[in-house]
Amino acid sequence: LLRGAVLAALVAVQAVALLCLLLAPGMARLLGPTGIGIVARLCGLLLMALALQHLAGGLGGLWRPR
Repeated sequence: LLRGAVLAALVAVQAVALLCLLLAPGMARLLGPTGIGIVARLCGLLLMALALQHLAGGLGGLWRPR
């Protein structure tokens, strides 16, 4: 049961990745250079927020009383 669920999740992720790659040229034409720049900055902001959350969680574990 667990192996099947993992396989199904893997196939679903691969399907979403393939869909994103296939739709990318059309989205690039639709957004244009300015829209692509905005999306790139938003993705960078999201990545920075995730990195800071990960860093804060790791540093918080250092000072947590045992």
